[in-house]
Amino acid sequence: VYGYAVASAMVRLGRWSEALTIANESARFSERSNDPLGRAYALGLVARSHMGMGQAREALQAAELALELMDTRADEREHNFNQLQRVTALLALDRVPEALGALERIQPTVERRGELEALREHRALRAQALARLERWRDAYESLRAARDTDGQLAQQRVSEQSARLGMQFNRERNAEIGRAHV
Repeated sequence: VYGYAVASAMVRLGRWSEALTIANESARFSERSNDPLGRAYALGLVARSHMGMGQAREALQAAELALELMDTRADEREHNFNQLQRVTALLALDRVPEALGALERIQPTVERRGELEALREHRALRAQALARLERWRDAYESLRAARDTDGQLAQQRVSEQSARLGMQFNRERNAEIGRAHV
């Protein structure tokens, strides 16, 4: 778990080489521990790291292995992100029809779950695939939907930040009140 958390942080920071090293170590540990789900999580980060380094073929291999190891029901959210990582690699390898087919297969699940990050990524990838197939109108609609989702994500982040600041304010105010009564 620790290795996964550190590798995940390195991915968010764009420190691909470090993320790859730590994620590979985490995957090996999970394999030795007979933990296929843990290995699948780690391999998802291996795939993201490879893509960050421009290594689409390696990313595709890692994403596909992660998908083989992960039962969709075990963690549908992570399964969707691994599918999206697979699609990213397929697009980078110019396997556009295959990428679009994969996007169409997971679209109902991504939309049902309603997670904004996955929706934005799905819509942006779909726009890329459709544009490469010169399906301009559909590409435009997908891109517009991705931008709308970006706006929703921004609002969600501001709301979360406001809530955190409000909690901090209340903690400080309660501490002041407590000190005043002592």
